[in-house]
Amino acid sequence: NNTKIFERLLELCDGNRTVMDYCLAFFQGHDFPAIPLAGFSKFEQFEDTIKLFEKDFDEKILRELAAMKRYDY
Repeated sequence: NNTKIFERLLELCDGNRTVMDYCLAFFQGHDFPAIPLAGFSKFEQFEDTIKLFEKDFDEKILRELAAMKRYDY
């Protein structure tokens, strides 16, 4: 499933949104409290990630990504 999710993320990247943007938006949009952690090797990466909060994400796409993840406990 993770490979399918990654392939879908690559399809969604449009020059304005990155895989990292979608990953962080995914956690930000959950009903439960979540604080995603990200590491950066360059300050520019940090700046790009902060811009995430200025972007709008289609809730339908975030739900689609969530539905692709299967949890086996």
